[in-house]
Amino acid sequence: MTTLILAEKATVAKYFSKALTGSEYNVNEKIKYRGNDYIITNASGHLFKMDNPENLVDDNLVEKYKSFDDINQMDWKWQDIHQKYIPISYITKNGQDRNKKLIEIIENNYNDDSVDTIAIATDSDPYGEGDLIAANIINHLQNKYPKNITITRLFFEDELEETLRKAVDQPKLLPLEKNLPYKIAQTRELWDYTSIALTRIASLSSRNMLGRMRIGRLKTYILNKIGNQFIARKNYVKKIEYIDRLYNEEYKIKLKRKNEETKANQSDIILPQNNHFIGKVTETKDTKTEPNDLFDLSTLMGEIQMKNKTGLKFNEKEFLQTYQNMYQGNENFVSYPRTTDTKITEGDFKKILAHKSEIANLLNIDESLLPITTSRKKFIGLDLAHGANRIGDTYPSSLDEIEEKHGKLGRLIYHTLLVKTASMFADNYFSTKAYFESNVSEELFSGYISYQTELQRTKKSYKDILNLLKSDNSDEQENFEELDDKISETALNFSVGDELPFSFIVDEVTNKKPAKSTTAWLVNMLKKDNIGTGSTRLSTIVTLKGKEIESDFNTYIIEKNGELQLTKKGLLTYEVTLGSNIADQDITKNLLDSLDSLTLENYSEKSIEILDSINDIIKHDREHFQERFKEISQNPNAETKAIMAEFNIVPKVLKKFTDKDGIEREYNSENFGTYSFNDSEKEKLEAGEILEINYVSKDKKTFKTKIHLTEYIYNDRQKYGVQFVDDRITLQHETYGEIKIKGSFGTHTFTQDELNELSKGNEIALSISYEGREPIQYKGKIEKFKNKSGEIVYKFNAKDINKIQITHKTYGTINLKKSLTLKGAGYFSATVPEDKLEEIAAGTPIKLVFKTKKGESETHNVILSQDTFTDSKGEKLKYFVFKEKK
Repeated sequence: MTTLILAEKATVAKYFSKALTGSEYNVNEKIKYRGNDYIITNASGHLFKMDNPENLVDDNLVEKYKSFDDINQMDWKWQDIHQKYIPISYITKNGQDRNKKLIEIIENNYNDDSVDTIAIATDSDPYGEGDLIAANIINHLQNKYPKNITITRLFFEDELEETLRKAVDQPKLLPLEKNLPYKIAQTRELWDYTSIALTRIASLSSRNMLGRMRIGRLKTYILNKIGNQFIARKNYVKKIEYIDRLYNEEYKIKLKRKNEETKANQSDIILPQNNHFIGKVTETKDTKTEPNDLFDLSTLMGEIQMKNKTGLKFNEKEFLQTYQNMYQGNENFVSYPRTTDTKITEGDFKKILAHKSEIANLLNIDESLLPITTSRKKFIGLDLAHGANRIGDTYPSSLDEIEEKHGKLGRLIYHTLLVKTASMFADNYFSTKAYFESNVSEELFSGYISYQTELQRTKKSYKDILNLLKSDNSDEQENFEELDDKISETALNFSVGDELPFSFIVDEVTNKKPAKSTTAWLVNMLKKDNIGTGSTRLSTIVTLKGKEIESDFNTYIIEKNGELQLTKKGLLTYEVTLGSNIADQDITKNLLDSLDSLTLENYSEKSIEILDSINDIIKHDREHFQERFKEISQNPNAETKAIMAEFNIVPKVLKKFTDKDGIEREYNSENFGTYSFNDSEKEKLEAGEILEINYVSKDKKTFKTKIHLTEYIYNDRQKYGVQFVDDRITLQHETYGEIKIKGSFGTHTFTQDELNELSKGNEIALSISYEGREPIQYKGKIEKFKNKSGEIVYKFNAKDINKIQITHKTYGTINLKKSLTLKGAGYFSATVPEDKLEEIAAGTPIKLVFKTKKGESETHNVILSQDTFTDSKGEKLKYFVFKEKK
């Protein structure tokens, strides 16, 4: 008989193959191990998801759970929803469905007549995500191909060959109905799925003002944290108060009272006339400090942001992509990215320990600074999913190799992980505190404690290793040969009985200003409150940042001078979610605490109690969102009015009418995007006529287009409203066959001669005029693309050919558009001045006048800069912009 080992991803399947056969290339093949037959196969994370809501409820509830337009239908209840799963489509660049192929491979392995056991070998994480991935696959297999199957669970702390072999040798019989992590994951997923109602409620309530809102436990938490911190900093008033303390000038020692009382005025403190006192050392206490915890993904980025001295600028998206690239492939310079762990296994520790000399060489330090060979308890954990983020199994020849392959950011990431890893093998930080007793009279003394604030360093330690984070340039690192002398010079070697002179001084005490809301600060808040995992924290920040442009209405937060700030959309969202349950961090904390308390014995009763809480939240927030949006949209303050005007937000008015076919209809009669209707246009639309209008796009381009009232499909649902007229035409293409393309490009409608050339696969040249701008010269042809739904579409793909060629000192020979935008400022454009081309090519800052989106002029000091974007084919393309030079 045969056991089918189901791993969560391809890399783990290869590790199992290597452990059981000596080769990683025996995945999806029948193998022999200790006389038994096995087939190793793998998923790629989640292959299944819960179906659309209307497909998960009884027939009498379908319309209710299908509704996006009736807020009275949105009192969802978890009891209505049946947890049924469908495959997740994942279309690759070549147009294939990767997940469909993986499911077929797993099915083929399962349908081997000899397979009678499935061994779950997915990640064993706290809330059962890995078990849910496996259970969904197993349920799919048994529903489609019923047969008697034994289900076991393989537990492994790390991916060492010895550990994996032990897991296979000692499987645990664990049917799904007895699998507690799986049941916990089901409960959490049903809770979160039911909360989708809140997104619909908020989006429907906000249509008059905000458009689609992003509502979720983590998103609203982040917006509220940043908003609250902004208000706290805005309302901060510096307050200086005064207090008397004993002070030793020679050693800079201050003695403080146990219960200090500050005075508002310095004159309120009267120092004694005879201001000379003696402090005697009554006790010394040795202390030991161990290295800090290892990283998860979010704390790693926070550390890099705080310690980065290279001047390198990067955002969360670039950080995540760079780390992923360093993990993928055959190199594995770093460990698995999306981990919740901050510990590693004993096996992982020993594996890294074997490479201690390589670590020392990469850091350019003597290996004697890494004397520890036995793991500290704080770093070691059991039942880990992946272990903390750390250096991977592949060691580069130098940090230069990392930079060559993964850029400066890759080097920064690897160096930070390398230093943190090395600190595990460095000595503890030893110090001594000295305590004093003073001869101050009881009246004056009034509870002084004597505390030596300057700690004594007694030897080299992990802190000296962490100093390497200042730079990975050996010339800038601590000189370790001179470190012993430096330590002895700064040490304060007090002994019991030593006496020091003290005098009273007046000390200023200032109320602390709230911290800046940096990414590192936000990550610490999320970690402190146990909200999200390292990777979900960063990916959510990336989502909320959107295009990182203030004027983009889908951008909620931006970063200015290292501080996260709410955009105008983010600020409005923050205001309307204040007081809602979904924005309450305690809701998430209570949910996670409740999930932690689940056992097989209390599951039936306790899980219902947990799920009932989401029903209560929906009931509360449905009323809350309606009231908040009503208040803000009907009585907007000056700031809200300005925001609505800037983003062309027009309150939506749904109008009912009977169309020419006698069908009762309802549509937004006030506007279509940025275009507002007059009464005459409304009458024409309702009569079934097509309107030709001048439409202003999001990037402020004005062009003529046609609109009409029609039925259309949105998110797989039938809708009715104003839409652009589909002017696609059928074309017989020599390469692609019969295809459909738009009959226009920008403001230009293709002529028959142009269509004839395009059908032959030839390029055509066009001159396109936009209102208020110079004509742009294009050249292009029909090309095949894949849209977001994975469908193949055909478009006229054109490039601006009216460009200027220069030889830049950094970028070499390049072609520039005659008009370039200002990075980070939305649509601010300036004509490239021909009399400044030499300065631009030399990288010299120049002053340019930019035209703003409102048609105003602004002067900026700029240099030429290269940027990238990902096109519809998933390819990264480079382009040039002007960048502010301060």
